[in-house]
Amino acid sequence: PVTPSLDDFTLEAVCRGDPHFREATGLVLFFRYDPRARRGYYAHFQWGRAEARVVFGTCERNVFQPLQERRASAPGPDIAVPRAIRLTVSGARILGIHLEGPFINPKKAGAQEPAEIRMPSVDLMRGFIRTSRGLIRIVTCAPELEGGAAFGKFLRSMGIVPAIGHSDADYAEGIAAIGRGVLYATHLGNAMNGLHHREPGAALAYLDDPRPYVEIIPDGVHLHPSFVRLAVRLKGDKAVAITDALEGLPPGVGSHAFGGRLMKALRDRYAFADGTIAGSRLTMDRALKNLIEFTGEDVVSCVKLLTVNPASAIGLSASKGLIRKGYDADIAVLDRDRNVEMTVVEGKIVYCKREA
Repeated sequence: PVTPSLDDFTLEAVCRGDPHFREATGLVLFFRYDPRARRGYYAHFQWGRAEARVVFGTCERNVFQPLQERRASAPGPDIAVPRAIRLTVSGARILGIHLEGPFINPKKAGAQEPAEIRMPSVDLMRGFIRTSRGLIRIVTCAPELEGGAAFGKFLRSMGIVPAIGHSDADYAEGIAAIGRGVLYATHLGNAMNGLHHREPGAALAYLDDPRPYVEIIPDGVHLHPSFVRLAVRLKGDKAVAITDALEGLPPGVGSHAFGGRLMKALRDRYAFADGTIAGSRLTMDRALKNLIEFTGEDVVSCVKLLTVNPASAIGLSASKGLIRKGYDADIAVLDRDRNVEMTVVEGKIVYCKREA
């Protein structure tokens, strides 16, 4: 069959790569999918220093079959990212981009490639902002690094939320960062110093202070259920649930290259050979179920972590996160078991389980 071009695709999702807008690698996944027929096309776009690669293929009943590969020399993210943003969106809306790196501490690299880490740089950040066409809303950085204070100040001046993450900051440095306006913590407890009783790290600083928002990954892997319960109790409306999920692998494929390293798909996570967690396999509906189980709170309380809290964290609480007159009609309809029955985006039904 004739392979469609990138112009034929509608943007259904931008999957988190390793990490966004870096010089080394990036990944964007596009779908054009007919849920009734359970088939469609996909395009897997990757860019690097020397070239970009687009793999087109078919997707039928969740089985991915590559058809054609195209390459272009030295495109860089300047082509890939604006291209993704310009595509017609028929499903989920891109509300913003979380730039997780490269301004992080090498001691807390996690799944990120140490060779690509950079010191905080306003000039480099200006380039990322231009590339994203102003869509960046959150930037994770290590505020304890040289230049971190000025970098955070620049982000705030641009209307971007500075976030602590992949940081080696101790408790005092965490408190200092909060005082300078770093009021968001990326995947709290992971890639940062934690809750030691004599040497508390930045994680405790962000739990202890009522002002910052904190991300939690309620998968039972990145955080113990008791940690999730504690964070929700302490932070309340400042707790934000995330999946930290990676793009799924096709059935039967157990591993693939991620940031130049081999990543394996395990039952409840993606991990490298040395055991380092590369990302979760959590979905947002499963996250809600876990929150209810881990915290003992009701669905009304837990759903705030998926809706109004994150909307408030990125300055969209006037139009997103609530079912209220004047707000965008973004609604997920669940059954009694918290399974998704229907998804409505800005008043349009984009998914219905009975039709799928």
